[in-house]
Amino acid sequence: MKRMSLLGFAALCGLVASAAPFDVVALVDSLDFAHVYDIETATGTVQTLEHVLLTHPTTVLWRDKGGSLMRYPSAEEASPVGESPLDKRKLPRLSVYGNLRLERPEPDAFGIVRGECARRGLVYGIHTTWEENHWLAYTESNWNVAHPQYMCRTRGGGPRLATASLAWPEVRAHKLRLVDERLALKPQVVFLDLHRNGGWGPHMEYVKPVIDRWRAKYGCEPPADARDPRWLALVSEDVMSYLRAFGAKCHAAGVEFHIGFKHLTVKDDFLWNAYAIDWKALAADGTLDAVVVMDVDAGAKRPFDVTREILSYAKAKCGKARLYFHCSMYAMPYGIPGYVKATGMKAPDVARELLRIAKDTGCAGAYLECVDYRNYSPGVCDALGEIH
Repeated sequence: MKRMSLLGFAALCGLVASAAPFDVVALVDSLDFAHVYDIETATGTVQTLEHVLLTHPTTVLWRDKGGSLMRYPSAEEASPVGESPLDKRKLPRLSVYGNLRLERPEPDAFGIVRGECARRGLVYGIHTTWEENHWLAYTESNWNVAHPQYMCRTRGGGPRLATASLAWPEVRAHKLRLVDERLALKPQVVFLDLHRNGGWGPHMEYVKPVIDRWRAKYGCEPPADARDPRWLALVSEDVMSYLRAFGAKCHAAGVEFHIGFKHLTVKDDFLWNAYAIDWKALAADGTLDAVVVMDVDAGAKRPFDVTREILSYAKAKCGKARLYFHCSMYAMPYGIPGYVKATGMKAPDVARELLRIAKDTGCAGAYLECVDYRNYSPGVCDALGEIH
């Protein structure tokens, strides 16, 4: 047998070294841990992270909003004027929800998580959502409430309270300033979650800028059906402009930009009808570093086969962007519980099969959606650890 040349050996080593490990991405809503740990403290923040690490993630994405507050000091989304000054720690019988102060500068939760991830060799990033605030308590957005002139409207003129239209340049500028605030938290990844959309859609974009463009182009009143391809194309101009600017800001800062969406099928019409977003175009032009399929409707008859077909389709369409699949303990509509119900398999075995399908179809990794307190059982955690 001929000896492998030094050059050939080096090339082989290079191929092995360049093979990216399977990425397990934990989405973390720290608010979900507030009934267990005091997440307003550095100790509670680390305890939350320690629990999340039981799922063996390689990347940790921390939620930046919740309970109607940004979770860092924000110039764009200041605290509500009428917030309660009560301190839950001084009144131990007071519910933590609605009385947390996560927007204060100390302790710096994102700095703590960033430092802990760096110490452990994990990628750290931000999980942000399409909707203005996770939980629709109080308002969806303080900035939007202060600027009612930009409010979304339905075709009949009815306002969508506290939700601002992307058709207004001022709204897009505000949202991009929020991107700057997130980038100031020094993430390596920013993940924009379209699954949590707060009810927004093209049906809420019957506002003056879009209506004026429609009348100028078509010489008639806008269509009643917000899924009219012409209407979607007009709304898409604003949405795609915003997303491309979002991605450009991330890339200028050396940060990856990922988006996640739901209900992908091989027909591939839900995202366009629901958001007027052409995800394939964003992947093709380099706006997206990764596409995350957050759920599929796999059905009850052959759920794993359908999942494989959908992921194979997505892989073929996502261009240079990496593809991720969910491994969720939520049923939204078809997380691990849905596969368990359809197949009779145990949850750890379902997790193993989903991870195998994800790897076989070329996925770069799996998103854990979300890691809440004890929602990933020890058996499922073991299965997640095996993928490495």
